[in-house]
Amino acid sequence: MIQAKEASIKLVHSGVITAFFSAFPNKGNAPLNLYAEPVLFDFDINETNKGSHQIFLNIANNIKEKPQPGYSFDLTFFGEFTLDETDEGAGKRLVLFSALPMLINQARTFLTTMSAQSMHGSYILPMIDVKQLVADKVEQEKKAPAKKKKALPKA
Repeated sequence: MIQAKEASIKLVHSGVITAFFSAFPNKGNAPLNLYAEPVLFDFDINETNKGSHQIFLNIANNIKEKPQPGYSFDLTFFGEFTLDETDEGAGKRLVLFSALPMLINQARTFLTTMSAQSMHGSYILPMIDVKQLVADKVEQEKKAPAKKKKALPKA
């Protein structure tokens, strides 16, 4: 066994802000693919004061006027994290590649639990490439109209 070193990032608190979840029946005998619709992610990270970061995470699937059979959900999660004194680059990497995935996993657990008692059984949020998610968010921020917001670091 190896004794793990405690990380310099700490979870202060986290939880669900909003949760919309619906199950839509499958019509006919066609097999149901719960993963046919793409899962959409968005997140914002705010530094509230020196060493304290808030992450807002939105995950949605099959949100449209006429949803496909399966599950439709729109979830918003919140997490607040503190960082021990560390250099700025290392701190941003900890927030993006430790805190954000932790929040995504909390959403995964919440969604699996919520869907377990639903008509189609448990839905397990697919694994995602966090590095690509961050890179796509950086590109999205570059294309968006200028806002007074700190830029995310490159993935």
